[in-house]
Amino acid sequence: MDETQKVEIVSIIVAFLLFAFKFLTYKLSGSYAILADAVHSFSDSFTSILVLIGITFSRRKTKTFPFGLYKLENLVSLFVAFAIIYTGYEIIVESLKSGHHVVEAKWVAAGVALISAAVSYALSVYKLKVGRRTGSPSLVADGQHSRSDALSSVVVFVGIAANIDKIAAVFVALFIFRSAFEPLVDSLKVLLDASVESDVLIKVREILKSDPRVRKIKRLQGRNSGRYKFIEAVIEISVRDLETAHRISEELEMRIKTEIPNVDEVLIHYEPIEPGEYIVAVPLGDKGKISEQMGNAREFMLARIKNGEILERRFIKNPFLTLEKGRGKAIGEFLAREGATHIVLKHMPTGGSKYILEGLGIEILTTDEDDPGKALENVLEVIS
Repeated sequence: MDETQKVEIVSIIVAFLLFAFKFLTYKLSGSYAILADAVHSFSDSFTSILVLIGITFSRRKTKTFPFGLYKLENLVSLFVAFAIIYTGYEIIVESLKSGHHVVEAKWVAAGVALISAAVSYALSVYKLKVGRRTGSPSLVADGQHSRSDALSSVVVFVGIAANIDKIAAVFVALFIFRSAFEPLVDSLKVLLDASVESDVLIKVREILKSDPRVRKIKRLQGRNSGRYKFIEAVIEISVRDLETAHRISEELEMRIKTEIPNVDEVLIHYEPIEPGEYIVAVPLGDKGKISEQMGNAREFMLARIKNGEILERRFIKNPFLTLEKGRGKAIGEFLAREGATHIVLKHMPTGGSKYILEGLGIEILTTDEDDPGKALENVLEVIS
């Protein structure tokens, strides 16, 4: 049993106790307003039972519902929203009726209404806090319902104590109708598969773009289902083999689930670099010769090769030449962001640099040539 289920059990118990307390007060005072408030508390307990059922069964997955019954929470939330609207209507009707009756033990009845308002408000704060923290739409809607019940008890108190229940009833009912608007709209959006919140998509995009092996985000979308989120992305990865691309996509999926709460499933479609097209990086040192060490290169030549032909050469300054620590990792990620699939080095690196480059999907080629042009000719023979 998780926190949301515990909250609803507490809510059911409190609502039943308030119902019994108010009904006894009605028998003592004859106040129709107290009776109406008792009915509200009884409906509260009924609504909380429905929310508890929704929370409990929404997580179950079956052969018929392989994606789970998460939207059951939104269906319950929708019902609660309509219950709030009905509560507002009932407050107006019952408060108008109560104004025409003589109330016995007036201040006892008024005191009960005030206590009920305080208890219902405290319960609503508790529900809303847990509901927003856990992302439970039905619990948030139920918290709004409890807040409307607190307001209805205030109306009853004013109606009994000062006989101005008609004005107060209309004012509070309008506020209650407004409180139903948010859960109503949110539930309909989820049930109609509207997109997840923009800040969630922005965060997912940041996670994907932070990986230097991701060259392009072609499509990104997501939807809510209950409190959970489903994310789907199509990305282009700067590797050539499917096994490496699959491993990278799994790493990204895990990051998204770890850094964004309530993400149930992430589906990343990956597209490796087009077969036959490569980007070869060559570190250059003094006089345009191939640098003995990648970290000491003054610039990098990036050659785009397709179908055995060099289509383009670009020269980019080494932005990490003066970096004292982590230079190999920084350069590797920099080249991966530029789409490098290969790098030509004078010597096969050992230790960290080798694993960094391979982990980024950059294949290492070695050459005895000092001239980058001749080295590229040899590369064409190897990769064509």
